[in-house]
Parts: sequence; structure tokens; C-alpha cells
Amino acid sequence: MSGKVLIALSASNAFYGKLLRKALYEHSKTPKDEQVNHAFIVYKSSDWQDWRAVDIQEKGVQPTLPVKHLKRVDYVECYELPDVDLWKGLRSCKNDLYKKYDWIGLIFGFVRLLLALVGWKLKNPIHAHNRLFCSEYVAKVLKKSGAPAVDHWAPANVSPKDLQDYLHHYGKKAPPPTALIEAM
Repeated sequence: MSGKVLIALSASNAFYGKLLRKALYEHSKTPKDEQVNHAFIVYKSSDWQDWRAVDIQEKGVQPTLPVKHLKRVDYVECYELPDVDLWKGLRSCKNDLYKKYDWIGLIFGFVRLLLALVGWKLKNPIHAHNRLFCSEYVAKVLKKSGAPAVDHWAPANVSPKDLQDYLHHYGKKAPPPTALIEAM
């Protein structure tokens, strides 16, 4: 496959989205309307001639969804990494396709975030290695792509905010595909 690959970050006003953003951005200067709680990959497929997504939802990692089938979001921003072969990372992470979402890890991730608010640092103690978070999948793709400054990342501990901070520094903001905006 070939074509353009973007990393998309989004926010929803669903309860869990608001809660996650509250925990992630407690001490952040990021404007509220630019705070994100979800990460996924979108790509222009030369095979299908449209924009597709690899999204991590409640069902787990869902490959090749037309972007019009993504869940509704209230905010989205996209980034490209012009000098990074994200296709290489996607191909390297093909064994992660269809893995389930890490719900138990998410619950303990919230505990970890809440403890961070009072100054305690804790690695997520309960993480299912056969399940994934949205930002974990994107972090794995970045690592496998050879993206700069991610060698030290433990993907299970990378949040959507961490990805946003990274992409603000290393990425280039790209306009979201029209199909993605229409799906909003």
C-alpha cells in the first residue's frame, strides 16, 4: 500500500472523553478547545481510492474503516511526519490488528492519572499485553516507523496528550481529510 498517512487526535464530549481530558490536562496550558482524548491513524489508500482509518475503539483495533464510519468527534487535528515512513510502522504493527481494547488497563490508567495529580508517579500496574489503548497503538506505529525521539517510549504509558505534545514538536500540522470533517 502507498499513500498519505496522518496521525489524528480528537476529542469527544462524551463523559469518558471529558473525564480523560480533565485528568490529562489538569496542569496544562493547552486551550480547552484543543485538548484531545483519542488518537488514531488515517491514510489515503491508493488501493481503495479513499481515506481509511485504523482506529482503536471499544471493540479493539479496527483496520481499514472508511473515515465516514468513525465515531462522531467534536474536535480533530491531524499531523504528518514528512521524513518518517509511517507505512513501515503500520506494516510492522499488523499483528496488533483486531486486538481488544484494554478496559482494565484504562481503569488503572485513570488511577495512575489521579495519583499524578497529587504528585505520585506510578507506572500502570495492570496492563494487558494482548490488549491496546488508542494512544498505545499510535505510539507503537511511531516507534516501528523510526520516528525521532521515541526510542525511550513505553507505548502503554503514552497518552493522547503525550502524542499531541510530541506532534506539536516533531510533526507538521495537516488539514484533516474532507471525509473526516464530513463525518464529524
